[in-house]
Amino acid sequence: MIYLDNCSTTPVHPQVAERIKEVLDLEFGNPSSLHWKGRKAEDLVEEARVSVARVLGVTPREITFNSCASEGNNQVLKHFAGQHIISTEIEHPSVRNTLLTMEKAGTKVTWLKVDEKGRFSIEDFQKALTKDTALVSIMHVNNEIGIINDIAQVGSIIKESGYKARLHTDLVQGFLKLPLDLKAMNVDFATASAHKAHGPKGIGMLYIRAGLILDSLIEGGGQEGGKRAGTHNVPYIAGFGLACDLMLPRIEENLKAVSKMKQSLLDFFKTNQFKDRFHLNGELDGFSPYILNVSFQGIRAEVLLRLLEEKDICVSTGSACSSKNMKDSHVLTAIGLNKKSIKGSIRICFSDTNTMEQIEQAKEGFQSALAFAGRIKG
Repeated sequence: MIYLDNCSTTPVHPQVAERIKEVLDLEFGNPSSLHWKGRKAEDLVEEARVSVARVLGVTPREITFNSCASEGNNQVLKHFAGQHIISTEIEHPSVRNTLLTMEKAGTKVTWLKVDEKGRFSIEDFQKALTKDTALVSIMHVNNEIGIINDIAQVGSIIKESGYKARLHTDLVQGFLKLPLDLKAMNVDFATASAHKAHGPKGIGMLYIRAGLILDSLIEGGGQEGGKRAGTHNVPYIAGFGLACDLMLPRIEENLKAVSKMKQSLLDFFKTNQFKDRFHLNGELDGFSPYILNVSFQGIRAEVLLRLLEEKDICVSTGSACSSKNMKDSHVLTAIGLNKKSIKGSIRICFSDTNTMEQIEQAKEGFQSALAFAGRIKG
């Protein structure tokens, strides 16, 4: 199998899977219990908290464990309900859909438009930012086209303005893939999910800058300092921490490897017999090397996906959180693609687990799949 859908999820690292099983079998205590078994479980949670904090350049007490980034995004956004929030047109559904619902209930949302590459205007942002702005929510790396937003610049503008606005960023597609320093970026709230970086599904984190307070989405036993109730998922938290320890030292090495893969596949699309039908949604500079979004005029993406699947190659049509709802991608719509181009768009997402040998095999699969799909009218 050649798995190129790593933005949807990544394979769990073998050492992480082994660690999870070990904790499941041996360290089943509840971290809230006072006896030694509970204290051992608590130690595992705190060790993982240190590991996650190290990735972000923050202190462990600023990390709250939760189920996923979507939960964290909801917790941050809903804390600022009824106030003025600035965001972009191309946010992840967990931000976009939450804000749309909040907007109907009276929250004032300023949606920053983007250009054909997915970039929002800094000038537009500065005009939108006022003394009444409570929150700015802009993702770090777009999950469909891969544009990397300059969150540090946004944070600097907010800080220099002297306004009260807080900065929230969804880090999902940059976490353990790009170097991060939330203090230098002036970020107040940030979210990530373990399963996007070789950890398990069902565990994530929320960064809350020291001194700030967020309402809890879930009331209960007061776990996580009252910021997220519910018994800790100790095995998955331990697995999350180990994934951080394993992946953090390899960020630069992995960046170089996936950059070569992306460039190689892009060169193939630009030079093969279908080059006249090919369009890159985005560009190379300023975009994540882990994400390649392309369109093929006159070729339906779902047909291409099925043909590639027959060759044991996995890619996607966009965000896994919304690709089954059959609606046009709001991201591709925002950057100006027409319906035919959107229907012919696929997302290819690389990982450190991929190899150049796999990319060469994938090219062969694409060659025959495109040839067949091209004969089917879109």
